[in-house]
Amino acid sequence: TPITSQVTGSDGAYKFTDLVPGDYVVKFIASDGSILSTADVGTTDDLNDSDAGTSGFTGTYTLASGDDNISVDAGFYELASLGDKIWYDKDTDGVQDDNEAGISGLTVNLMGAGANNIFGDGDDEILATDTTDDNGNYLFTGLDPGNYQVQFSKPAGYVYTQSNQGSDDAKDSDAVVATGRSGTVNLESGESDLTVDAGVYKVGIDVEKYVSGTVCTTVNSCDGEGASASHWKNNYTNSWSGAYWSGTGCKLSDNFNTVFGTNCSGGNKSLYQVLCTTGGGQDAFLRECVAAYLNACHNKVSYAYTKEQVCAQTKYALSCGNYTETYNSFCKENSSGCDWGSSKETYNCTVDTTLYDADAPPGLQVKVGSTVTFTYIVTNTGDSALKDIKLVDDRIATVTYVSGDTNNNGWLDIGESWKYTAKETASAGTIKNTGTVTGTDAVGGTEKVTDKDDAYYTGFTTTTKASIGDKLWLDKDNDGIQESGEYGVGGVKVTLKGAGVDGVFGTDDDITATTTTNSKGNYIFNNLDAGKYQVIFNGVNGYAFTKQNQGSNDSVDSDVDSSGSSHIITLATGQQDLTVDAGIFCAKASVGNKVWDDMNHNSLQDSSEPGIAGITVTLYKADNTFVASMKTDDWGNYQFSNLDPGSYYLQFDKTNVLALQLQPVE
Repeated sequence: TPITSQVTGSDGAYKFTDLVPGDYVVKFIASDGSILSTADVGTTDDLNDSDAGTSGFTGTYTLASGDDNISVDAGFYELASLGDKIWYDKDTDGVQDDNEAGISGLTVNLMGAGANNIFGDGDDEILATDTTDDNGNYLFTGLDPGNYQVQFSKPAGYVYTQSNQGSDDAKDSDAVVATGRSGTVNLESGESDLTVDAGVYKVGIDVEKYVSGTVCTTVNSCDGEGASASHWKNNYTNSWSGAYWSGTGCKLSDNFNTVFGTNCSGGNKSLYQVLCTTGGGQDAFLRECVAAYLNACHNKVSYAYTKEQVCAQTKYALSCGNYTETYNSFCKENSSGCDWGSSKETYNCTVDTTLYDADAPPGLQVKVGSTVTFTYIVTNTGDSALKDIKLVDDRIATVTYVSGDTNNNGWLDIGESWKYTAKETASAGTIKNTGTVTGTDAVGGTEKVTDKDDAYYTGFTTTTKASIGDKLWLDKDNDGIQESGEYGVGGVKVTLKGAGVDGVFGTDDDITATTTTNSKGNYIFNNLDAGKYQVIFNGVNGYAFTKQNQGSNDSVDSDVDSSGSSHIITLATGQQDLTVDAGIFCAKASVGNKVWDDMNHNSLQDSSEPGIAGITVTLYKADNTFVASMKTDDWGNYQFSNLDPGSYYLQFDKTNVLALQLQPVE
């Protein structure tokens, strides 16, 4: 039962006087929501410990006559909080600038020192976890006063920035660079510390490896043809679906970067817009690239390079910023002239190609014994300079630095690219080389970055293998000729049958190979011996093969019969026949028309005779299998669509017709 109460003074003191001897309990009640401290900590100093439990009650005190007990105390404390931000330190200076944003979605752990209250000795524990918000902020609330550390996380490819830079603790980074852990933060009762931050920045390195050599090819004429950029700018065909360059499969509106697989500022235009530029430098280079590509694509231009080789050389030149070699090569070929009267030549020759980004086998096909040159472009893709750059090749001992360190400081500066080369004599077969580069963050001094890139080539002797290919396309107008706007059909199985050494089909030495058309409808069978072959295309559900051998240009017609089989093709040694195509068209059928009121009974639909609505019409296959049923519309019309070719019959239900008399036509 309460006897009396007091409010503590400004110093927290209280005292109950004039008490009669007896047993007493003191209850402490905080008016501001504070929390009671742990009672009876320590065993020797009762004057300085807290005597109230979590309920606010002390133990029982027995007072004798004249006793004066001034050791009954209670400690209270307020909860604390700790937080602030993980931010992208773009300039790597360790200070939060106004234009440097926070990073969302990162995990932040609040760490305790464990049972022994010592951080870093193996028993540290995670007390709480938070995730940074849209502004990069985190916050831990409801904390008891005491010692804490914060463990930050960072995105892949980032490192922690310099810690404790500048004089403003609210703007610096508090994470140790090597660990991402803050120092120890001591929180007092009621304290809110919103200064524990971590800055991160990107470190990155990229190596692109290219291969060049004497290329074996059977597609292009050794003399070579080529039309100029000016020609392609002024000669094109307009149609309702958009302007295009006839014979190339390319539209004026096609995007340069998309076509070439690049990402350059000048290439964020259509092919035609690039041709219309007038500047020098990169603009002039891109104009010649477009002309080279159109020449390579055209079905009557015997260009020195394939379209794949044109794209590869363009990507290399743009990646290293050195356009001269490729520009001069394209200019030379684009000024060769064209007769426009014949198809591409298909006899053997070799050409020297510049750098090819051959990331996958078989890569560049080169002559055995010729010199293969590998070029490596190493680029700093991060926010800080890199030091200790090392580039090695897994097959070649000597890799030579060529250029790129513009200020000669030995660091790969931000955005800078260095060029290296290595050479070897081409061996037979498919050869894989891997270039690996490493570097160290020059700001933090510890974080290492690495990247690698493969390059392939295939060495051939002068006697090259033959090949057969080309395309399955959708022949929209069913005229048997590939035209602009008629796209390739991907994912269709193609089978190659060979007669073998004896040249006779159906004997034990026959060969069979299969492949699948790619996303553009193309297919190819490589490494073939001279001999007789036949190509067979799988059918596509709902489509039929178009007309065979239409027109005079074998590279754009369809070469298969109604079953999808080509004629017998005889290949010479090293011959490359890329004219074996197949066109398909939509082969679904429909049946229908009208039920009408033959008012004059002449068995002819007269213009004044209306249709009859609501008549049930049922479609059956010839074997009496039910297919579908429908009712005529308000005008008596009906139609069954999307039918497979075959024999069908119709049944009309005249139940709801008042009178139906059919008269023969006289």
